[in-house]
Amino acid sequence: MKPAMKLMVGIISVLGSIAYGKAIWALMDSSLLEVPQVRAALVGFLIGAVAWAVLGRKLAFFGIFEHELTHLIFGLIMFQRPRSFYASENRGHVTSERGSFIDNLAPYYFPTFSYVLLAVFPLMKSGAYPYFYSLLGLVTGYHLVSNVTEFGFRQSDIRRSGRFFSFVFCIFAAVLTFGFLAAFIIGNFRGGLGFLSAGLDEVRHLIAGSWDAARELL
Repeated sequence: MKPAMKLMVGIISVLGSIAYGKAIWALMDSSLLEVPQVRAALVGFLIGAVAWAVLGRKLAFFGIFEHELTHLIFGLIMFQRPRSFYASENRGHVTSERGSFIDNLAPYYFPTFSYVLLAVFPLMKSGAYPYFYSLLGLVTGYHLVSNVTEFGFRQSDIRRSGRFFSFVFCIFAAVLTFGFLAAFIIGNFRGGLGFLSAGLDEVRHLIAGSWDAARELL
């Protein structure tokens, strides 16, 4: 990626992290614990996070497989033809015709199994919702811990995209993807779309405020 494009994506990532961080904060309310699906998801989240933190090394193949699967999925989304896929308890890799920072960094910011569950949610009956939200919380807890612990400046994916750029972009993308999940749990897909809209409003406010401050300085 050209330096000018990388700088632009980096600036967008910083603004997006601030804006969508504020949108997540706006979701927080003490009354949320009274909402059944929030309680179910929170219990599942804590179990998933603690279980992976304790047992992650014993489930190394699962983590590596999911990591490489995320590379593969995002490569296909970016219209990249895969050439090989390999995962074992010790290492894994996906090779394709070409790559971009989006699929290189995807395992560090995207909760794959959580979004797979979102895709099947419309097919479920209401009686299964409590189990669904518990499972969604569990896999999201796993993803949060695994995404954070896998990120390291020695990782080839990180070095390939640039350490500082990877850090800034992954924070923004994680705030966006995990924030959407939180908003979905609170208010279904409408809540998720509302979160995206609220974040865009915050971005506009940040840009307008920065422009006004720059004009005053000049």
